Order: sequence, then C-alpha cells, then structure tokens
Amino acid sequence: CNLIPIAINDFFRLNIVVFYDDSFANQFKGDAATKEVKKLVAQAKTAYSHKSLSVKIQLDTMAIHHSKGRKWDGENADGYL
Repeated sequence: CNLIPIAINDFFRLNIVVFYDDSFANQFKGDAATKEVKKLVAQAKTAYSHKSLSVKIQLDTMAIHHSKGRKWDGENADGYL
C-alpha cells in the first residue's frame, strides 16, 4: 500500500489569507503594511517553487487583513484569531 500523496500536476495550489497585528501595522504605516506582506509572500513563493523541489507549491493570496486590536509578539501575545 503506497500512502505517498501524488500530485496530479507538478504543483499544488494553496489559497492563503494573511492577517497582521497592530505591531506590524505600526511598523509599516498605511499601504506600506500591505506592500510588505506582498513582499513576504513573494519570498515564500520563490522558496516553494525552487527547482530542487519535485512538487512546487503555488501560493495564491486571497486577502490581506489588519487584525485591529491584536498583538502577536513578545510574551504578551494574545490568540492569533
């Protein structure tokens, strides 16, 4: 019995929604926060499509949201959602 997943194509598609907290929003004001998230996702896309991988992962960003009132850093981090 072979339990290894087999990709129908040479890639998997992954829809993502990115949330960022107040600390991130304070560091990157206004539209800069969304632009920074897009840069981070672009880096992840590059990593997940590296030529050394036999199966690539295509990241599709569905939405980017600021979770106002949330802080996810340091010792006082509250729940993620």
